Amino acid sequence: MKWQTLLFSQVSDQSVLAEQIRANLKVQGYKPYDPFPGGLGSPIGKVLRLRMFLAPLHSRWARICIAPQDELPHALLETLELSGIFLQVLDDEAFKIQYIDAQNGVISSWQALEGFLAEGKTVADLEAAAQKPALIQKQSSSLNLPPDIEQMANAKGVNMTQVDKMMGKMTRRLLGKEQESETLQQAKGSLSQTAAFDWNAPSGQRLMAVMACLAVPQDYWREPSWDALTTAYQVARQRQRGQGDLLPIDATALEAVPNALEYTLLYFSKKIT
Repeated sequence: MKWQTLLFSQVSDQSVLAEQIRANLKVQGYKPYDPFPGGLGSPIGKVLRLRMFLAPLHSRWARICIAPQDELPHALLETLELSGIFLQVLDDEAFKIQYIDAQNGVISSWQALEGFLAEGKTVADLEAAAQKPALIQKQSSSLNLPPDIEQMANAKGVNMTQVDKMMGKMTRRLLGKEQESETLQQAKGSLSQTAAFDWNAPSGQRLMAVMACLAVPQDYWREPSWDALTTAYQVARQRQRGQGDLLPIDATALEAVPNALEYTLLYFSKKIT
């Protein structure tokens, strides 16, 4: 899995939805945890992790950002009694979009999305967008930076080679220990070029074309990326507790997601028996 997110419509309260999700997952045997600064740490032993952030609402839409490596239990989608859309990018060529019906659960059909169409758009437009030929991809960078961080640095005229070297040193310093905490593992993923999905990939281009046909706040459904959000949230929690000085790379992370602390942390684990 490259990327995944969950969108619910007609949501009036972020905190109420967060409590609904917590209660639902508790019934399924999941327990909340907090690996970030000030939290009680990560669960030990063999566990199934489900890591999510609930974004601030936008026009009564709620976005739930989901870690690309984690599997969202379908029981959650079928019991919240909310209508929405589940988006997944499987790889550089394929994506999946499913309608979530408040009463009937998950439905995989273009026709099911008719109620979310933007003004002037049709189901045929959705189908055509899904088959849209991909434009030529930009040449991949040789730098070990996530695409979103590289794009921001380029826009500001930052010396990319120097940033790459600095991040490499930080990675070696932070990750050189025998055991890595979950937050360090997340940092390692964020500093890997393969960690962040490149929306110039064919699957990304087609999914963006499909979403342009829907009455969903544009960009809200896909930004920030999981890596950008978790990195900014980590830095924001550190600052909140007065832990350490703010490094230049930390400032860049916070600039990418300045409202990181407005996202509701929804990290859960379930023991594997």
